[in-house]
Amino acid sequence: MPTPISTVENMTKHLTNEEKAAREAAEQALKRETVNLQKPKFISGAAAKLWDQTLDRMVGIELLDDLDSEVLGLYCDQVARRNEQEKLRRKLLRMVTKCSENDEQLISLLDQTDKLARSVAALERQILQYADKLGLTPSGRFRIARKRADMAVSDPDEDLFG
Repeated sequence: MPTPISTVENMTKHLTNEEKAAREAAEQALKRETVNLQKPKFISGAAAKLWDQTLDRMVGIELLDDLDSEVLGLYCDQVARRNEQEKLRRKLLRMVTKCSENDEQLISLLDQTDKLARSVAALERQILQYADKLGLTPSGRFRIARKRADMAVSDPDEDLFG
């Protein structure tokens, strides 16, 4: 499980007053009073349902911002597309088991099944990339938390080398 985000209130590190003020300012710069994600217009059907489910699961987690609407929409659209293609692939596989007499039809069904399997695998890679960027994976959440923490810490020696 990733380490929780270190805010000024729960940090155990001893900070100078300047470091603490810089940290608090950086934390405030990253927060909005209210986050209002708007569902993009291209989201409908199964993707819209996934949008709502994803937002429901993320209640209480401060990962997304208003600016993430498009990326979350793309993520939901890709997941919905992947689910549809996987359903079709399974249907074709059931047809393959029933069709053992006609070799041409069997080869055609197997070819279509193989193409769908490759398409599903490509979609799954894209979905994982979107999920990581949005912080929907453990490594993505850790990366975002670490980046936020690094942004908040100022280097006391930054003015030494001009």
